[in-house]
Amino acid sequence: MTKREIRSILAYEPAFAASVYKALKLRNPELKPSPEEETDECMCSLYSDARLFYEYGEKYPEMQERVRRELQTKGYVEVDDEWVQSRAEDQALIDETRKRIDELFLEYPPTEDEDEDEDEDDSDSDYSHEDY
Repeated sequence: MTKREIRSILAYEPAFAASVYKALKLRNPELKPSPEEETDECMCSLYSDARLFYEYGEKYPEMQERVRRELQTKGYVEVDDEWVQSRAEDQALIDETRKRIDELFLEYPPTEDEDEDEDEDDSDSDYSHEDY
């Protein structure tokens, strides 16, 4: 594993769950769609995203500890071929998603009203994420 990847893994701090994920988990702790919800593609996608978010949040600290332990004992972190392949697949998915997002922005550029709303939000900087 490269030094850059090690630093990135060790520096990562968990994100706060989106309010929609929190509400979904409160209502349905297993994050499994009901039979009625299974017909709604958007709802199924939301459940899937929420499950992935929470699973990632549970597993990531374990990985950080493994990386930290190997780095302290060996001076480097070993990864197997499966990890390298998984990392490449993840990066390909990220690249494809970014490409699709860029295409959407080109297809649906912000209107002047949306640009003005963003400017107003930027000027209201009396708080930071640390306040929450």
